[in-house]
This record gives sequence, C-alpha cells and structure tokens, in this order.
Amino acid sequence: MTEIAPRLAEAEADVQGPVEADVEALLGVPFPWDAEDGLTLGDKIAHHVFTAKLRAL
Repeated sequence: MTEIAPRLAEAEADVQGPVEADVEALLGVPFPWDAEDGLTLGDKIAHHVFTAKLRAL
C-alpha cells in the first residue's frame, strides 16, 4: 500500500487545531464531548461493527 498524498495529512493537522478550537463560533453548535470522549465513542463503534458485521468474514 502506498500513501498517495502524505502532505495532505500535514496540511490537515495545521488546520484542525484552530478549527476545533473555534467550532462553536464557526458552526454555532457546541459539542458536548471532547477529544477523549470522541476516541472512546469511536472505539465503541468500531468494536460493535467488528463484532456484529466483520467477525463472520
């Protein structure tokens, strides 16, 4: 496997922090979770998908 555009990850990282810091001002919507809660939720979703859908493969 070859990464097609490795520079895009660097560009995204440069923009992600400021956007996340001002997401409420940009979108007008406060998000009740932080990065740690997001990772926990993502892990739970991944575990469910693996258990329910991918394990049989």
